[in-house]
Amino acid sequence: MFETVVSNLIVKYLGKYIDIPPDSLNISLFSGNVELRNVKIKQSATYQFEEIPVTVIQGLMLYCSRSNHSSHLLQEMSEN
Repeated sequence: MFETVVSNLIVKYLGKYIDIPPDSLNISLFSGNVELRNVKIKQSATYQFEEIPVTVIQGLMLYCSRSNHSSHLLQEMSEN
């Protein structure tokens, strides 16, 4: 259930830059890992950044990972 909430937030905030098929997103909340695999970058990804002289013709992000170790956060909360 919580994975669905996180997935919806990722799609909400990153969806304007990348196409996120459901099978490309892997979320493991207990280990604190979020992975994206084989995600297409949209051509409109750089439109709002007018100062960057880059145009996306075709883009593919093969792998992106983010780790957030919640056990550390839980330990800090229990100490206070």
